[in-house]
Amino acid sequence: MSTYVLVHGAWHGSWCWNRIASLLQQAGHNAITLDLPGRAGDTKPHTQITLDDYVSKVTQVIRLQSEPVVLVGHSMGGGSISGAAEVCPERIRSLVYLTAVVPVNGLGGMPSFQSHGIANELMVPGGVEIDDVAGSLKLASAAMLQDLFYGQCSERDAALAYASVVPEPWPPAMQPVHLSAERFGRVPKTYIECLRDRAIPIALQRAFQSSASFDNVLSIETDHSPFFSTPKQLFDALIACQ
Repeated sequence: MSTYVLVHGAWHGSWCWNRIASLLQQAGHNAITLDLPGRAGDTKPHTQITLDDYVSKVTQVIRLQSEPVVLVGHSMGGGSISGAAEVCPERIRSLVYLTAVVPVNGLGGMPSFQSHGIANELMVPGGVEIDDVAGSLKLASAAMLQDLFYGQCSERDAALAYASVVPEPWPPAMQPVHLSAERFGRVPKTYIECLRDRAIPIALQRAFQSSASFDNVLSIETDHSPFFSTPKQLFDALIACQ
């Protein structure tokens, strides 16, 4: 049996993993979820939150576990798990990127998008609103959110998600990630593709895969949010990542 630590992406929180965590626990695994800084209840201004804060939260959680973990990052959570692997690779059994950003060494998450020269729908005008004063990224509308993130989800799940998402701190998306072959490079890695993803289209997911050496690539016929749309298929993929 394994310990899974599940790291959410931008705008989301630990709540998005509830269904998957339950499936993993029912199968006898340990499933740990967490809220990155900037979620509800965190009073630190978004302008002062950094990627280092995200990485610190993740590494704090994995160091509390009794065994090396399977560390899973969704979407922009790929930057957080990459940074954690550089800090404490000995505490990580494997890294799993779920339709996630794989940072280009020396770049932040958003610049890594741009470096591949492939557009993603979130970056088009009207997709994301930047609040420079608050230091936040805000999703433009419920309709846009459902179309890009939850296209195959039930209306109930899409409504739950829209009611739960929060503005995302802007600085962590821009802070460079520095990764070494000796630390980050030594951790086994799997990429789980979501073939119907419109937020990070499959061409961009595959471009991200070129940023690191992956031991395995798995594919799910689903949207950007398989924890809602296809939880059983995501569960099967995560079991294969042990």
